[in-house]
Amino acid sequence: MLGGDIDALRALLGAEAFDAAARAFIAARPSGFANLRWYGGELAGFLARARPWKRRPVLAELAAFDWALGLAFDALDAEAMRVDAVARLPAAAWPNMKLRLHPS
Repeated sequence: MLGGDIDALRALLGAEAFDAAARAFIAARPSGFANLRWYGGELAGFLARARPWKRRPVLAELAAFDWALGLAFDALDAEAMRVDAVARLPAAAWPNMKLRLHPS
């Protein structure tokens, strides 16, 4: 469900206006995905280009944020370094350390 992936945008627009935007998006961009989960990824770009939504850039920005937030939950599992482990590192090791971001 498109509205389930873009919760904040739906809350900002309200159900009726969100439904209108979603229907316009669906009409303009029929799904090419076998899995509905990935369908809303192009919604932010659509809102940034299509009238009347493009007059409110915050809508595209919020759709992009909502989408990114959802993708963070789909990231690969990876163990983060614990604070106590960082505290145990000797000061001499810090200049040569490399930061690796968590996949999410």
